[in-house]
Amino acid sequence: MKTKIISTVISVFLYSSMYSQWINFIDETDQRIVISNVTGNNNQNLVDDQEKDLAVGDFDNDSFMDLVVVRKTPFSTPGPKTDLLFMNRNGVLEDQTDIYAPEFLSNESDSRDVICVDVNNDDWLDLFVISTFGDQPQLFINQGNDIDGNWIGFVDESSTRLPIVTVNIIQFCAGWGGDLTGNGFADLYMINVSKR
Repeated sequence: MKTKIISTVISVFLYSSMYSQWINFIDETDQRIVISNVTGNNNQNLVDDQEKDLAVGDFDNDSFMDLVVVRKTPFSTPGPKTDLLFMNRNGVLEDQTDIYAPEFLSNESDSRDVICVDVNNDDWLDLFVISTFGDQPQLFINQGNDIDGNWIGFVDESSTRLPIVTVNIIQFCAGWGGDLTGNGFADLYMINVSKR
């Protein structure tokens, strides 16, 4: 009995010792995220104090996860902002919005949600951006690679791929994509919070 208790105590001690050393986090934000296209901050002490939603996906099909960030003025206050595209370059998320999604910068919106979904079944993730305060949803189609194998980026094809939303008071807060109809193509959903 004494041997069982001692072996149990030793096992618990070794297990807890191993468990506590299982993972360590080191803050490498300054070295791993490079931001250059942020505008409209109210607090200069913060990198970005705007309300945001984000989604992760391998946008350039290089096997590394990239990041898209959509932004608006905090809380339920109108105030369009630019959205951001961070590409994973050797473990560093680099703000390359101006190169691969320039319409994020030229067309500010009150973006509330973003979905990564392949809407045209070309094996490249597209971006469905859900906005509020009267802004129409946006669909950015991934252009894939050029003939030299270089990734081109995203183009806003909302006007040719999405109907104009005509609900009275557009206040979308969320969305999702999935094949509801069973035809093999993603359908896009939005949730409107307006009470009218």
